[in-house]
Amino acid sequence: MSATRHYAGVLVTADPGRFDEAVASLAALDAVTLHQRDPGNGRCVVVLETDDRAGQERLFRRIQGLGAVRSADLVYHLIDDGAAARLVLEDP
Repeated sequence: MSATRHYAGVLVTADPGRFDEAVASLAALDAVTLHQRDPGNGRCVVVLETDDRAGQERLFRRIQGLGAVRSADLVYHLIDDGAAARLVLEDP
């Protein structure tokens, strides 16, 4: 595994009446974690975690292509190179 990790916060909106299907499809994907669900509005927030940008892009496109997903919007992206973890480990 690379020391660098890519994290993305994505707002996913399901097609009307297909929220449960969208959530189940998202939950089945590796590297996707569901953090917030709003069935009343058909939306949820997921976090993607991958080794690189190309992996983020593939996963994002996969989410956009899920049958029950109306839209997926990138809200936040973080590239973590592990510097903070190294500082903690090296601190006496």
